[in-house]
Amino acid sequence: LGTPSPAPALGPEPEDGDYEEGAGAEGGCPTREEVAKARARLGEAGEAAASGGGGGGSASWLPEDSRARLRDLVLRAYGVGVGRLASRCLLLRRMEQSNRRVLHVKGELTDTQRERVEQARKVFDSLQRSVASLADSLGEDLPPLPEEELTRVADGGSEGVVVARMAAGSGEDAEGGAFDDEETRAFYEDLPDIRAQLPDVLVASSSQAPAAPAKPGEGGQQQEEEGNLRQDQQLKLEDLLNLLRSCGNKEAADSCSLELCYLGLRSVRKRVTKELFSCPRQRLDLLPHFSRVCANLTRVHLDVGPSLVRQLEEEFAELSANTSLHKDESRVRNARFIGELTKFRVFPFSSTFACVRSLLDDFGQKAIETLCVLLETCGRFLYRTPETAVRMANVLEVLTKKRKTRNLDPRSESALENAYFATKPPEKSVTVAELPPLHRYCEHLVFARLARGVDREVARQCRKLPLHDPECRDFLLQTLLSVTSVRVACIPLLASVVSQLSRYQDDLAVDYVDAVLEEVHSGLRRDDCTEHQRRVSYAILLGEVLNARLVDAPVVLQTLYIILLQTKAGEQNTQVPAEGGSKGEAKAGKGKARSVRGDRVSALFRARLVLVLLTTCGRTLQRRATAARLDYFLLRFQHFVLQLGGLPYELQYDVQALFKQLRPRMPVYSSLEECAEAVEAAGRERPTDLLRFLQDRKRGEVA
Repeated sequence: LGTPSPAPALGPEPEDGDYEEGAGAEGGCPTREEVAKARARLGEAGEAAASGGGGGGSASWLPEDSRARLRDLVLRAYGVGVGRLASRCLLLRRMEQSNRRVLHVKGELTDTQRERVEQARKVFDSLQRSVASLADSLGEDLPPLPEEELTRVADGGSEGVVVARMAAGSGEDAEGGAFDDEETRAFYEDLPDIRAQLPDVLVASSSQAPAAPAKPGEGGQQQEEEGNLRQDQQLKLEDLLNLLRSCGNKEAADSCSLELCYLGLRSVRKRVTKELFSCPRQRLDLLPHFSRVCANLTRVHLDVGPSLVRQLEEEFAELSANTSLHKDESRVRNARFIGELTKFRVFPFSSTFACVRSLLDDFGQKAIETLCVLLETCGRFLYRTPETAVRMANVLEVLTKKRKTRNLDPRSESALENAYFATKPPEKSVTVAELPPLHRYCEHLVFARLARGVDREVARQCRKLPLHDPECRDFLLQTLLSVTSVRVACIPLLASVVSQLSRYQDDLAVDYVDAVLEEVHSGLRRDDCTEHQRRVSYAILLGEVLNARLVDAPVVLQTLYIILLQTKAGEQNTQVPAEGGSKGEAKAGKGKARSVRGDRVSALFRARLVLVLLTTCGRTLQRRATAARLDYFLLRFQHFVLQLGGLPYELQYDVQALFKQLRPRMPVYSSLEECAEAVEAAGRERPTDLLRFLQDRKRGEVA
């Protein structure tokens, strides 16, 4: 306020609508006459101060009442500026919302609409700077503008891309944004500020627009501007390109981007763009990191992103016209690259939707495969981004209609369905069943408290439960049968708890053993490869039940024979052999070799079940009452293993360890014919001591 020639604080001359008649000193906005008188008085005072060498006093040439009056006028003018700034902000917001609606419907904006928004943005920025300067001079705090739904139009070259910033908590996916988790969002949105890490000289040269095509007489000058790299720079560039080809995380991509920015020549940028475009078809895992490098470089060098986008669009058009089979990998790579660049907002949204529209118009076999890859890569992002949500929903609607009207093969139907649900997952409500307190206490005892040395305490607490109630009793049985919910080391403790409860609840132990046997048998009937771990756990539990003396040894031996003689799901030999076996079964064993080899995967897993069960309860079966029957079973197990025609190394070592642990003196046969003859001889002669019989027979053959 004390300068000799003060400039208007609010820039241009206020309009007529900014003044109010009759306001004056009573309050409100100043009138035009008051502002003119204040300006004249201020000008005269400034000239008098300048002619009198006034610079020594602060404002002694202006009376106190005039200074107060002038400050009051400036404060009211500042209020007018704040009001005008808010109104301009609302006007700009309405224009941008209108443009977003047009973009959703038509897919692009006209040049007039973009120019209007840019002009309104420039007026708003100029007014904001003026009001901020006046607020700083007056020592006032500039009122913050509301940040809900503030938007801006990004300068995306010739393509105007509307970028929206939604208010926190608004929208259907405001909590997670356009990405499913925070780590993914950070990878695609949290880019480093490389410009702040570069010297000012490189930033100034990189911020210039790309040069126009050179005239015929300026070719040498342009080549000189592009420059030839020195030998050390060429070596460094080769090292950086080798690092780029092997970058597998975002830290390596950011570091490589920063190093490439130091080599800011145009020839280097062309080389880097060519390297990014030439990503190998077999290394699709590099595409997200290549896209991040491109996004980082585009923030410094504006010509890297558009150049790569142009090459990808040309390749997409070429591959769309060529439907040969050897181009399938190139189509997948191109679609994945376009999708990754779209999530980094390097590839314009309008160009992405143009690719999707061309694929929908074609909708052939190759177009469907490319469309599925593109939707699986960036469809979810486009569907959850506010400015593209409506267009993506329209694309999914058109895709659904085309699926219904076309007679597609099952492979294409499955691929389109997967792409649709990858873009728009089905809405499902997760209902968590609330368990009663008593049931939760049962789970706490078994899953949380049960450990080695605490099984007696857990059994004591289970005895206090109302086991006369069928619901509580059934839930406790179900909890004690949940072997997949406890550690393997706790499976013996489950059998120990049931054994201690059986002293007071006999029927509880009977039901528990029946449930375990039913699980083992039903697993054999289903023969589902996804249940292998579950079936192994129940085999261990059955062995621990035998060790706890809750079941008789003949029941476990019968189960071992059922596992061994199971040929296919739902078919088994129900005649379980006795101690000596039978002649017919020995001959039938030879005929079953073909069926066992035909279902090798299932047979190998059944051998694994036998090994697990015998390792768990083999020492219990070595008692005098069952030792002979165990010898006959081990002989038949050798015959079964030899029918498989060779075992994996791990399974072979386990078989050797089992025989060394249970029957170290039993002869081990190496040929199927020799073992089959031993089984037939044992079934024919029925010796009381099988081990001595086999040893004598082995010595006789050797002699």
